[in-house]
Amino acid sequence: MTFGGRLKAVMGGSLGLFFSNIVVALRIAWPWGLLVFLVSLFAPAEPQHFEVETVTTPQALLFIIGFVVMAAIYAIAFASVAVAWHLHGLLGEMPKPFPIRFARRELRFLGQGILVGLVMFLIGLPVGLAFGILTAILSHSGGFGVAVLAIAGLVGYFTIISVAMRYSLILPATAIDQDFGLGGAFWRGEGFGLPMAITNVVIALLVALLSLALQFGVAALAALYLTVAPAALAPTVGAFVTVVATFFDTATSFFTIVAGLAVVTTGYRLGYESRGYDIYGNRFDTD
Repeated sequence: MTFGGRLKAVMGGSLGLFFSNIVVALRIAWPWGLLVFLVSLFAPAEPQHFEVETVTTPQALLFIIGFVVMAAIYAIAFASVAVAWHLHGLLGEMPKPFPIRFARRELRFLGQGILVGLVMFLIGLPVGLAFGILTAILSHSGGFGVAVLAIAGLVGYFTIISVAMRYSLILPATAIDQDFGLGGAFWRGEGFGLPMAITNVVIALLVALLSLALQFGVAALAALYLTVAPAALAPTVGAFVTVVATFFDTATSFFTIVAGLAVVTTGYRLGYESRGYDIYGNRFDTD
């Protein structure tokens, strides 16, 4: 299969899987999405000016505890949603009416996700160091230096993401209880890393552009309404726009995550099928 064929297969499969399962994704993630929306809506705004000298020890401790708790909630939510998504995408398992679940499988999935993140951090270090050195060398090269840095940045970015996509194939495997390590995931993703990386960027941009268009439409309608509405309603309209903007931010994050999961699911399926394996890791009968 050529690179163009692999890109077409990953792009078409990911878009098809994503858009044909929007309702299922909502059924999987609605409790977590609602929780994130409420937390985002009622969380206190960050101060414009932050002075370390004015922060007391109890305040710092509360901030650290709050950060750890929220990070844990987001991690658990991601593992719960991702496992349910992969079970549906690969095995056809439908989510339950109240789909919150975090058991042994989700815990193992989270551990594998942390391991993939650690590996990618280690891979990104030399790439970042090389880019820093190149930046220092070309800092006084004018437009030519900017062009070279832009190209180098794109190459470095897609190199890292391509490797990450190949290693991330261990995640859907973990979700359906297939046992192979990071090396096995990397091998099974051979030839599909860059197509998955490109597809991930394209589908995330599509989701972001759609969200921005909807937010712009709501803001434009609110501004138009304020030109004819009584001045007393301005605070109410402003509060409504804030709620809607927060909702769209939450929805954008949710759909971006699901889109990324769709890419990984598609890559996992193609990584097996293109080498004579089905989605369960069993070799097709070629007799």
